Amino acid sequence: MRGPTRVLNPENLDGLETGQQLFITTWVAKSVLLSDAPCMAVGRNGDAFLAVYITEEGDGAQIRLPIAEYGSTWNASVLEGFSIRTPGGSLVATPYVDPEYPGIEVWRVNPKTGEADQRLALIEYSPGGEGLCGFDPGRPNLARQEIAEVPVERIAKHDGTPVESKDGIYPHNAGEYEVTPGFVTRAWPNDRLDEDDHRRVFHTEGE
Repeated sequence: MRGPTRVLNPENLDGLETGQQLFITTWVAKSVLLSDAPCMAVGRNGDAFLAVYITEEGDGAQIRLPIAEYGSTWNASVLEGFSIRTPGGSLVATPYVDPEYPGIEVWRVNPKTGEADQRLALIEYSPGGEGLCGFDPGRPNLARQEIAEVPVERIAKHDGTPVESKDGIYPHNAGEYEVTPGFVTRAWPNDRLDEDDHRRVFHTEGE
């Protein structure tokens, strides 16, 4: 999976930077057929738009697409957000669109495919009411770990009464408490292997 994308309008093509990642789809039999293929923009050349991509055989290739036929024989989309290059590869930050839990996702770009397909972290606003911990019989220490992740400043009873200490809060009575509204960061060691295995950081208000 990768972050959300936005289909470009024809006038957006001139705003693409050389080397910028985009995803091209073509649907003309006489042309190279691509389906949401990761490409790198070269830019406008006369009445055509040029891009490069990796073929199924692993070779680099260039495609020349008539700008006048945009929307009828081909289109292009880009990842929402922004990217930054690091020594370990490129990172992409994209909006996390959810009416109740809006936030930002951070993705790692796969150097082999050019797709941002590994989610590293999600920073979101939680409206409150989330339980302190879950229960997994296969992971008996999970509940204690999840309770430890929540700072006392973000814990309240169901009636909204804040707590002053986590002493006395255990897995068997954690259902009496909930997480208060605020920001939370969820980070995955490797969401390709296990989407459920992640850690949470509940942020508190700064002084």
